[in-house]
Amino acid sequence: SVGSVAVRDAIETWSPRVTLHGHIHESVEMHGGRFCELVRGREDREKTTLVCSVGNDFKREHPHCLVFDANDEKPNVTRVEVKPRRDDDARSFFGM
Repeated sequence: SVGSVAVRDAIETWSPRVTLHGHIHESVEMHGGRFCELVRGREDREKTTLVCSVGNDFKREHPHCLVFDANDEKPNVTRVEVKPRRDDDARSFFGM
């Protein structure tokens, strides 16, 4: 398991519907491509939280984002690589 014990404890205690996380020191590839996990509540085991991390793919040229419909009861989350329209737009795209 990766991440803060305190954050995991808060998720299990309060059982929000979805939590979104960024910057971890392992890439998504290091975890078999997994970027989402269902976490059961501590008190009410029927309640689940969808825990998602966009991950830190520091070896990739372009960043990633997570796309899903927050209104869905059980959202289908897709991880998408964000690329500029043209290679020469990359510097302006990333504010360089």
